[in-house]
Amino acid sequence: MKGVDSQALLPRVVAYLAQAQLADVPGWRPGEAFSLEPLAQGEYNINYLVHQGRRAWVFRVNVG
Repeated sequence: MKGVDSQALLPRVVAYLAQAQLADVPGWRPGEAFSLEPLAQGEYNINYLVHQGRRAWVFRVNVG
């Protein structure tokens, strides 16, 4: 997956977060709407800021 940019991967990240069992993530509310915003991309990771209500998390995809 090296060479993939954050915008190209965005639909797959949205699909993953929509179906993932994230009950162990503090503050995450399954089934509630969320939004994603690409952050800086490194050589081995693509990073997104996930917003759900007033909460936010960083979601990192390792592509190395």
